[in-house]
Amino acid sequence: MRFKSATIGVLVFLMAAALVLLVVAVNLPMAVQWFIQYRYKPLLSSNQLAFQVSHVGKSRTLVSDLRWGKDISADLVSVSYDIQGLGMPALQKLTLSGLTILARYDPDQGIVIDPVFPGGSALLPQAAQNRATADVNQIPVPDLTVLPDQIQVSNARLILTMNQGVTVIPFNISLTVNKSGRQVMCDAQFYPFGQSVTLKTRLHPVAGVETFLLQARSFDFQPLTDFLSMKKPALLPGTTDWSVEKQTHNTWQVSVSDMAMRWPEGLMIPSAEARILKERRQVTVLAKAGVSHP
Repeated sequence: MRFKSATIGVLVFLMAAALVLLVVAVNLPMAVQWFIQYRYKPLLSSNQLAFQVSHVGKSRTLVSDLRWGKDISADLVSVSYDIQGLGMPALQKLTLSGLTILARYDPDQGIVIDPVFPGGSALLPQAAQNRATADVNQIPVPDLTVLPDQIQVSNARLILTMNQGVTVIPFNISLTVNKSGRQVMCDAQFYPFGQSVTLKTRLHPVAGVETFLLQARSFDFQPLTDFLSMKKPALLPGTTDWSVEKQTHNTWQVSVSDMAMRWPEGLMIPSAEARILKERRQVTVLAKAGVSHP
């Protein structure tokens, strides 16, 4: 009888434990979703953030149907982490798949992307730029400690509407976060009009852009001028290699080479470069170019 009673007690205990685990398993995604919104509210503006936690594992959580504001969404977000003891999980890698950004150009407001640029960007009218400059000191310094060591953005696309035209720019981004050195290294590939443009840059939360190199090989400007509905300029560039590089903290260089002009026909620019020196109240531009024509 004692053995039977003990067996019944064990079965009751196991059933109760299974019930508790079932309740926890059912509610764990909701608990994780609440935790993410609470823990990263300053970073993600979670009052505009909507998502569903679809899987919670020992070392990885999957988030689906993510939407940030009206114009940013992602099909799937994978968060990898390392749990040691009872402390906060150490974020290791965040992967966004199927990221979509809807952007539109407004002549009065510039580039509009809600909620990142709800009504303004670098392409603003001068009055708005002055207001943005006055508020620059109010921007908080980003806290890199809340970021994972690596961030991957794959199969992403920017859908840009401008002058009643729409273009889709696929892109991929890889970010490496150096928390001790307070740096973020970025490698990105963009494919505007089916052409490849690469970006390599290093960012600092206080110093800003430390290094920057944006470049393309054999880039055809014709689709860009068609999309911008540009009138036929005096010089119509064709295919060229080009780059934009930050050389020092206040010096930038724009270079082109092997530029075959569409008009005038036969005109070639073997090389050209412009060095831009930006000082506090002065901008100096030094340029040189070579031109050939049969």
